[in-house]
Order: sequence, then C-alpha cells, then structure tokens
Amino acid sequence: MEKPTIFFSHSAKDRNVILPIKEKLIKITSGVIQIFMSSDGQSIPFGNNWIHKIEDGLNNAKIMFVFVTPTSIESGWIYFEAGFAYSKGIDVIPVGVGIDIGSIRPPLSLLQGFNITSSESLNNFVTVINKNFDLSFEPTFDEEDFAHLFRDFREMKSDLNFDNIFCSADYSIFASKSKPENCGGRSNILDVLNVIQNYLENDIEKQINTLVQEISSYQKIAAFGYMQSESVACNLQFDLQTSGKLIFSCFNIKDQADYITDADENNLIIIFSESGTYFDRIFPRAKPFKSNKKKPKICMITSDQSIEYPFIDFYIRYNSKGGYASHPYPLQLISDLICIKYSETL
Repeated sequence: MEKPTIFFSHSAKDRNVILPIKEKLIKITSGVIQIFMSSDGQSIPFGNNWIHKIEDGLNNAKIMFVFVTPTSIESGWIYFEAGFAYSKGIDVIPVGVGIDIGSIRPPLSLLQGFNITSSESLNNFVTVINKNFDLSFEPTFDEEDFAHLFRDFREMKSDLNFDNIFCSADYSIFASKSKPENCGGRSNILDVLNVIQNYLENDIEKQINTLVQEISSYQKIAAFGYMQSESVACNLQFDLQTSGKLIFSCFNIKDQADYITDADENNLIIIFSESGTYFDRIFPRAKPFKSNKKKPKICMITSDQSIEYPFIDFYIRYNSKGGYASHPYPLQLISDLICIKYSETL
C-alpha cells in the first residue's frame, strides 16, 4: 500500500526555511506520509529527470501546500504547480511565510490557506493532514520549532539598547579624517553613524515612534522601494513578520504601482527612498491619487530634507552623503529601529 503523498510547492531558495517543516512532519507522522519536496535532495535523486519527477510527485499527491514567500511570489513556478494540482482535484493550500496570503492576487488568494506567524499556525499542517487522511496525529509544533524556522527577531533585538550602545560613540574619528582612495567602506560606515547620531540628537526617534504607532493600528500595510531600497522594504516585511505583523511587499514595479493605485484610507504604505524620487520613478506621468479624501496614509523614509508631496502624510528624514553604494545601509538601520520599537509594543 502506497503512503499518502503531500507535495510542497516552493522556491528552492527557501529550502532552509521549509525543509525543517518537512522533517518535523515526518517525525510527527512516524513516516506514515510521504512528502515530495524537490529541493530536499531526496525526492529527486541525482541523475533523474527533475521535470518528470516533479510531474510524478504532482500526480501522486493528495494535498499540495504552496509556500508563498517574497522569493516564490516573484516566480511563476508555484502558480504553474498550483494550477496543475488544482486541475487534478488535489487540495491546494497556500501557506504565507513572510507574506499575508490575503494580500496576494488570484488565483491563490481565492483558496483557503493560512499564514505562519506562530507555533499554533504551524500545527495547521497536522490538522490538514489528519482531516484529509482520516488520521489522528498530535499537533506538536512548538515555539522552539517556530524559532528554528524564523529568526527570533523580538528576542534577538529587543535586548539592544541603541542609546547605551552608541551614546559614547566618537563620530569624529571618521569625520576628522579625509577619505583615502579606494576605501568605500569608511564612507558607508560614516553614513550609518550619521543616522545613529541623528537618532540620538534629533527627532528621528519621535518620527519612528509615530510610524510604529501607525503600524500597530493598521491591518493593511505595505512597504515599497525602488531597486536597492526594495531589498530594505522586504527585510522590514520579514522582520515584522517574526513579531507577528504581516505586511505586503514585492519587487515588481508594476505590482507596486497597482497596489498603491488600488489602496484606500484603510491602507498604510511605507516608502523607502534615499533620493525621495520614488513617486517620480513609479508614476512618471501622473499623480497616483486623483483624490486625497480616500487615499492611503503614506510615510516616506528619505534623506531628502526639502521634498514635500501633497499626498505624503509624514516623513522620516535622515542625513546621508548620497552615495549609490552606501545608501541602503542607513535605510536598513532605520528599518531595524522600526522593528525594534514595534517589538517593544508587544
């Protein structure tokens, strides 16, 4: 008698996050079920035609868990696998990892699924298996399992006190020295130190606290940036997710523009833009909002000290030298500070 088969649809880049889920489920079910995961090094033995093996896995599966992550959402592969499975009558269940599946587009958003935000949500895997295969395994995912899957951002960073760490930092050790040739690292460090100094001496902490209050009060939140800045937005998405707050982000510029255009007063949108030109790049021909009455609340994080858009509600401004190579670092530090402050509210 063949074992019941479950198919894990995912991006191979997410292997290190998803493989522990497979291993735990095999342990919980005592090997009664078979889980096909193309990147695990076992489901597709070396030397085999991987396309044929994936097709075999799909044909044998009764359940497909589709892992929707910032990485997999950019690929069309999970949509192909999910569409194939759905056409075969396989139960397709989206699983949000760092992404709220309620915010993604059809067809996956039309299917009943769940987001991984805690150990309890991990036990949904066991619940689904028990229901579909008429089994009665104990749901034993715990907080330790969750901590292995995601960086425990709250515990790791809430203990950091930036005032204590940096209050005695001597910023002049870099500023007093001229920049040597072929030494870009010092410029990057100086930019980060400038943000720390701004955080300690000016009102950037107040601005960050204002944003954190908004993050706490809004249910629909997105963070976007252009090119390098989008990587910071995705980091914010992941780090907030470890504190149980789900926000949306994506690299595709058209998807960003569509989200902003469709957003209303129930949305909070955070824009990372070193130069402050994000909206000029994304909406070069027309303003994104025809009316300010039902527009989303928008916060822009930028080093531009003078830019003012009528549709942006508030800014987090920082000082920067404006170098292309160094600009993600101050933005990333501010993103980290936002997550630290948010974790302190829980």
